Amino acid sequence: MSKIINQISVFISNSPGSLAALSEKLKACNVNMLAFNLSENSEFGIVRIIVKDSAPAIEALKKAGLTVRATEVLGVRIQDTPGAFVPAAEALGKAGINIRYAYAFTLVGGDAVLFIRVDEPDKAVDVLEKAGIRLETESDL
Repeated sequence: MSKIINQISVFISNSPGSLAALSEKLKACNVNMLAFNLSENSEFGIVRIIVKDSAPAIEALKKAGLTVRATEVLGVRIQDTPGAFVPAAEALGKAGINIRYAYAFTLVGGDAVLFIRVDEPDKAVDVLEKAGIRLETESDL
């Protein structure tokens, strides 16, 4: 199973109700958002979404006329404690792999998954696994 997760990136207008409309479209096709991040500028927002199975969600959102893109990210499983991400960040830094952005969600039971976008996902998987860092798959979530 691939350790690279397909993140869904959706472009929406930066206006009242846009996020609700997106959420309703996902609900209509029975897709649960496990994690999401919203960034914006004055005209539009980019919603980055993690779901258990990205293919049906991408198809449904495209059919709804939204601009959708799949982006490769890694799901780094860490303890929900201060400094838990340090070993992974250090391993990537020493390998010359840049972390472009990250966001997290906390799991019940004390762990968290930090979703990271890196310049070289395949190389990052190898580096992190060699460092003993646990990576999630879409089906693990």
